Amino acid sequence: MILETKRLVLRSWRESDAEELYKYASDSDIGPIAGWPVHTSVENSREIIKNVLSAENTFAVILKDTGLPIGSIGIMKNANIPTAENESEIGYWLGKPYWGQGLIPEAVNECLRYCFVDLNCTKVWCGYYDGNEKSRRVQEKCGFKYHHTEKDKLCPLMNDIRTEHISVITKEEWHANKKSVKKNLYMIGGTMGVGKTTTCQILKNKLNNSVFLDGDWCWDMNPFKVTEETKSMVMNNIGYMLNSFIRCSEYDNIIFCWVMHEQSIIDNIINRLEIKNVNTYLISLMCSENSLKDRLEKDINNGIRTYDVTEKSVSRIPLYDKLNTIKIDVSEISAEDAAEKIKEISFKQTLSMRTV
Repeated sequence: MILETKRLVLRSWRESDAEELYKYASDSDIGPIAGWPVHTSVENSREIIKNVLSAENTFAVILKDTGLPIGSIGIMKNANIPTAENESEIGYWLGKPYWGQGLIPEAVNECLRYCFVDLNCTKVWCGYYDGNEKSRRVQEKCGFKYHHTEKDKLCPLMNDIRTEHISVITKEEWHANKKSVKKNLYMIGGTMGVGKTTTCQILKNKLNNSVFLDGDWCWDMNPFKVTEETKSMVMNNIGYMLNSFIRCSEYDNIIFCWVMHEQSIIDNIINRLEIKNVNTYLISLMCSENSLKDRLEKDINNGIRTYDVTEKSVSRIPLYDKLNTIKIDVSEISAEDAAEKIKEISFKQTLSMRTV
């Protein structure tokens, strides 16, 4: 069985995938929180492919751009959650370099389609262990609803006791979700002077029923003070404003920009938002040092910025490489072109998802 989405192919695991599997499954941030130990070698990964991942309806998540596996997803019965005859359970994981791009929700939604249409399931279950917030958010984005919590539950592969939260989606709910049109949230980061605000203003005019918020507007004060109190305040303000836009029926596209040079800042904002029915696109505008200096010099000459901003802004450039975001290099392109690229990214993903 082979399943396909806009960006992914879901196919059976092959022993030749062992090296790629080990690359991601050896990461201690992947397996243990999902309930299985890290892989210890390529040979260990090969044995797991033969003895575990060879199960029916267990798929390697293949990125079309590379043709290589980047994660795994499986449709199971009575594996971790008791299931009735016409019910299934879904489990999944994704390699860390691909987090934050909506790839696992894309895979989960295709598996839900397969479960409800091809396997004629009436319910699909999913669970996550306490603390696995990324898995929880995937389930929420894909329409699962919380069902119950199981405490003091043995996690057999890790030989420890955990709390597991169980969610479920019915066939009727899945059909209803497919009929609903989801909103789009664009979270666009980049160092000072890279062109975020201009790009977002242009993007706002390219998208229908759109609204734009610049994070700096949420703490525009004189004198400008960065303290624990003001940092908490700005986060609360951002969360309140974005949730207000998400709830408002007049808006289909919400655009937000801020420096967002640390993953913790992005995660903090996301965790405050009601994004169950929202396609979320996390994007970083990247720029070479020379190009950034040229842009900042123009801003300084125009009285928009002060001289002290250049060193601080340039020093942040490498930080964006570490973020779980889609990267767009704007060094040699205009804000108009950058806005068009963002629109193309969301359009291509929404064709297959309506879920991210």
